[in-house]
Amino acid sequence: MTTVKILDVLKEMSSKKEVLVSFNLFNNASINGVFRAAQKVNRPVMLGVTERDLAHYGLEELVKTVRIKAERTGVITALHLDHGMSLEAAVRCIRAGFSSVMLDPSGLEPEKRIPVVREVMDFARSADVMVESMVGQLKLALDDIQGEGVSKEELTDPVEAASFVRETGIDILAVSVGTEHGSAFAGKEEEIDMPRLRAIAEAVPVPLVVHGGSGVSAGQLRELRNYHVGKMNIGGAIRVAYTKAVMKALTENPYMDMNDADAAGEEAICETAAAKLRILSC
Repeated sequence: MTTVKILDVLKEMSSKKEVLVSFNLFNNASINGVFRAAQKVNRPVMLGVTERDLAHYGLEELVKTVRIKAERTGVITALHLDHGMSLEAAVRCIRAGFSSVMLDPSGLEPEKRIPVVREVMDFARSADVMVESMVGQLKLALDDIQGEGVSKEELTDPVEAASFVRETGIDILAVSVGTEHGSAFAGKEEEIDMPRLRAIAEAVPVPLVVHGGSGVSAGQLRELRNYHVGKMNIGGAIRVAYTKAVMKALTENPYMDMNDADAAGEEAICETAAAKLRILSC
């Protein structure tokens, strides 16, 4: 990816009230579109990948692809494991060359969360890899649409957050402050709990991460830059933009070459990602 330590980049941006944006990749067009957006706006960028999407790509193949594109474009890039659910997954990604990993401890029993995150920290330190973890849990917006109602929201408590950071030594902390995963698919505009975010920022000494940023208004995105948010995750917005563009192209011409349809999707990703980058890091 880049010889620059991504935690240093994030902290420098945060000191300027800029936010490092992590876009969740889902196919080659998403990688290309985000790189093009980062070039256009001239900003560092993070590419996040879940364990599910990682299984689709292949670990080594993805690392090589992103490294080649980063070198070709000159974009400062970090490849990030998003919502890693196990120590094993985080270690595999660190060994493969990821710049950053997130261990989401929400699926673990409470007493096991801190010890496991500490293990990841111990392993990541020697590799200069940034470690993210989370206190709280985001709701899945799609549950409301599909009528499943299985996800739950657990807003981050500032006192618990401060204790977790102190005991684990993590580099950055993801928080739950009212956003939802998949809000772009549901067409929902989210409302960040700014007083809670402010309280967490005052209690926690490390940069904060807000997930589920696709449905947050431009005004709130600008406002959260005042509360020590170092990283924002955006996935649904570029996925929806891609899907709409590809469907429109194929509806207008069902016999279109699929490469051309994919290019239309890539262009939509580029435009959407560039707009988010301008709001959060310019």
